[in-house]
Amino acid sequence: MARNPAFADTEEAQILKHIRDNTGMDTAQIAAFLCTTPETVRRWQRGTMRARGPALGFLRILGMNTNWSVRNAIKIGNFNLAHPKAVDTPDAMDKLAELGESMEEAWSSRR
Repeated sequence: MARNPAFADTEEAQILKHIRDNTGMDTAQIAAFLCTTPETVRRWQRGTMRARGPALGFLRILGMNTNWSVRNAIKIGNFNLAHPKAVDTPDAMDKLAELGESMEEAWSSRR
């Protein structure tokens, strides 16, 4: 049985609740999408740790965007899990372009 997560009154927790309510993504999927750990997401959610810098900026962007596809968010999360560190290879942009093209195709098919 899934637990009903508790959300603090912090900005981060409110954004995470919005993401969950509008996408159904779980903690692990959100963590993969944000290139962080599930425990970090849980701490933001409970208000025991605050997001800073790029993490906070990215959370805010996600909170503002209500038209993104869960399937694409999961694709990004899976890509992040498969590539946990930045790489210094000539094909790094090619891999990102492939991911972007697959997301554009999915978006176009929804219209």
